[in-house]
Amino acid sequence: MRCNRSSTGRAINICPTREVTASSGQIRSPNYPNKYPASTDCTLTIKQPLDTNFTFTFTKLDIEGDSDGADLSCYDSLKISGGLSKDFCATITPAPFVPGLNVVTLRMVTDGSVQQSGFDLNFTTTRTTGLPPAVSVCPTRTITPSAIGRVHSPGFAGNYGPNLNCKLTLNVPSNKVVEIFYNYRDIEVATQCSKDKLTVADNSASNQTCGASPAGSPTTYRDGNVSFHFSTDGSGSGSGFILSYKLSS
Repeated sequence: MRCNRSSTGRAINICPTREVTASSGQIRSPNYPNKYPASTDCTLTIKQPLDTNFTFTFTKLDIEGDSDGADLSCYDSLKISGGLSKDFCATITPAPFVPGLNVVTLRMVTDGSVQQSGFDLNFTTTRTTGLPPAVSVCPTRTITPSAIGRVHSPGFAGNYGPNLNCKLTLNVPSNKVVEIFYNYRDIEVATQCSKDKLTVADNSASNQTCGASPAGSPTTYRDGNVSFHFSTDGSGSGSGFILSYKLSS
């Protein structure tokens, strides 16, 4: 289910799990300011156009957990994920959080014991300039890459389409290696990525991926041109992916 609430409308409840496309607004835990329910697991996804940044500012945080200086133990939690991820709990109001991506998920998980009043936060968005150039993996083609760049699925962060078969190849100079870093990934999951998948390869290595994940660890390709092959079947979809690459000697 997808909906759109702006800051001029009522607060968005993090439950049930769904997508929204608001550029600003207020988000609350279920029943706020009364106690949130036990055994909750809800994920709210917010999508905005490429190169949009979110800022989340808490007005209230009261989620079961212990905070002792730098140590934080969460029994219930709110996790905000984009380019960066962070868990929130306990009662100390945190500083504003900027996850650094145009697709952000907020996941609230509670156990079966203590319930508290939850959270109340506001979010805003701004457009970011000066970022590395971004290109779609479709259509199939070979390009001369910039020193730093980004590759994304068609229409990111809108859901990608069915029956895609696209391959983008970076024409890498012989004295360069390419470091790949996933900023965000949401590709239909299946055993051995048998439905939708992204395969990144050079002349001697090939890695395929699917499923959902925020930012991950970098992978370096050292043997010639690097290709990104994105293929999808006729059913199921996701927000797709965006990754960054960097050429170095």
